[in-house]
Amino acid sequence: MKGISRHTGKVIEGTDYLRERIQSVLTTRVGTSVMRRTKGSRLPELIDAPTNARNLFEIQLAALDALRNPKDNGLADLDVRRVSVDTDRAGQVIVTVEYATEYGPATIAVPL
Repeated sequence: MKGISRHTGKVIEGTDYLRERIQSVLTTRVGTSVMRRTKGSRLPELIDAPTNARNLFEIQLAALDALRNPKDNGLADLDVRRVSVDTDRAGQVIVTVEYATEYGPATIAVPL
């Protein structure tokens, strides 16, 4: 897996590229990507909600829904095993994705 970093413009690969692809899907509002209107998730609608148990569950469902939509989100090489959501001390939401690819199982924590 290789691609271009949207932050630096440099070539990235492996886990760094996958993390960027996952973060892109999770932080893109559905309908805003010009060439792929179905790309994205409902997370941008939920991210500023209070961090209570109900809203964290809604965020987890939205993340799982987006990651399990490989055709629309360009993540066909990602087999999602588990998605969990937590907050850090500053209140930032962290989505942890356990997945498998052709390279084996791994876990990525993506801050939103």
